[in-house]
Amino acid sequence: MNKKLLIPFITLLTLTSIIIASAQTGGTFDLSWSTIDGGGGTSTSGNFTLSGTIGQPDAGTMSGGNFSLNGGFWQPATSCAAPTTVTAAITTPNITFSWPSGSYNVYRAVDDPYFTTGTQIGANVSSGWTYAEPLLGNATQNGYYIIGTTTACAVRFGQFDYDLTVGS
Repeated sequence: MNKKLLIPFITLLTLTSIIIASAQTGGTFDLSWSTIDGGGGTSTSGNFTLSGTIGQPDAGTMSGGNFSLNGGFWQPATSCAAPTTVTAAITTPNITFSWPSGSYNVYRAVDDPYFTTGTQIGANVSSGWTYAEPLLGNATQNGYYIIGTTTACAVRFGQFDYDLTVGS
């Protein structure tokens, strides 16, 4: 064999042996199974977002021993909770929110019914919680609320005021 080729060949063989030897360390691992799933993605343009995926039979957490693997594009919510029903009583300038049970966060936005990152106005509040809403009686702006553990897992609620115009 040519000496010029022998040195790079031995170097490559040595590096390959080191990589293979260090690829798995400690304990025993079983990677004898596999799964083929569709991918996922999100497309955003302007005010609209579309998220999707194709086929996801093993989404969620799979575990064994000291290891766990979160699989799939869509992860199940771990602590997603929202009240089943919400009622509101208005006594200007206050709105009192009520729900059957539990404590939740309350978020607010002005003139944005589909908001996702509003201002948190109440943290871990119980049913019967009251908020002094400065927009009550204002027909030019509306208040929107999310009640739940997060803005993504909640009940939406809105407050509207309208001017009445006498018709002819």
